[in-house]
Amino acid sequence: MIKRILLFCLLFFISHQVALAECKADIPGYYPDRFEDHNNGTITDRLTGLMWMKCDLDLNWDDVKKECADPPPVVGGGSGRIKKNWQQTLVDAQAKSIVGLAGLTDWRLPNIKELTSIMELNCISMTSNLAIDNKVFDVEGVVYWSSTPDRNTTPVETPPVTNQAWSVNYRYPINLGANRQSIDEELFARLVRGN
Repeated sequence: MIKRILLFCLLFFISHQVALAECKADIPGYYPDRFEDHNNGTITDRLTGLMWMKCDLDLNWDDVKKECADPPPVVGGGSGRIKKNWQQTLVDAQAKSIVGLAGLTDWRLPNIKELTSIMELNCISMTSNLAIDNKVFDVEGVVYWSSTPDRNTTPVETPPVTNQAWSVNYRYPINLGANRQSIDEELFARLVRGN
């Protein structure tokens, strides 16, 4: 009983501290120089060594304006940020890797650990409910696919069934963090490279 009360108090304190926090250099745990923007559509995370695309998967980097931009519209379709199911996201991530960005062609969909590593709880404030630094990353969507499938196993005699994959929700407080999603759900994606 005492453990439950202590856990409740700890969660209550953390949630209230997080709710008041902003992306500021004077807040413990926030590193203002953590991300290096290369001004070519890529961001390096100095803590993990990973390189991220600044833009969502379906956007292009505009080298002249130095910002994320909608790709040219396709015949019979739209352009801009497009939510896709998990399987289509994996296909599109592979296609984007072939095309490349900043002369690099080893881009991939991040695993769940990598995707949660860019979550910044210190960015949540009274004016922003996003747990990601939107001054570093171009963010419109809040739920992003990872490459990590969720293996739902039934009895031992049957093979595992993969009908869910892991995603990260950057919106506080609704389902903040890693969550399982049906692979048929349509979410956003951001690509990464590195180990």
